[in-house]
Amino acid sequence: FMSLYEAGNQTTSSSLGFFIAEMVRHPELQEKLISEIDEKWNGITSESTNEEIAAALHEMKYLDCCVKETLRKNPPVTFSLKVITKSSVFGGYKIPKNTTVMVCQQVLHHHPAHWDSPEKFNPDRFLDEKN
Repeated sequence: FMSLYEAGNQTTSSSLGFFIAEMVRHPELQEKLISEIDEKWNGITSESTNEEIAAALHEMKYLDCCVKETLRKNPPVTFSLKVITKSSVFGGYKIPKNTTVMVCQQVLHHHPAHWDSPEKFNPDRFLDEKN
């Protein structure tokens, strides 16, 4: 149980650390985010209901973009194992059904075929949700 607890904690804490680091590296983005929070959080107090808090958070689109970009650039889980459910061809290689393959999120999240300037921290890429 403790190893599951620690694994869950480590991914969350490392993601928060990367988020803070990106905000420190990009003060112009930090200012944009602070402006959104100031605008959308206006009126939220310790007396606010969970529904009011959830509604305010839901309206914070740029915060959502910053979180998504943090997770894209610094995925907390760098790879996972998947079982192929039907025979496929990938990159010219035949992969039989029930084969276990490793999917590397780090590579996918930084592949220039899928992302413009993949090494750049750019939350705006998620504003139109094309990616």
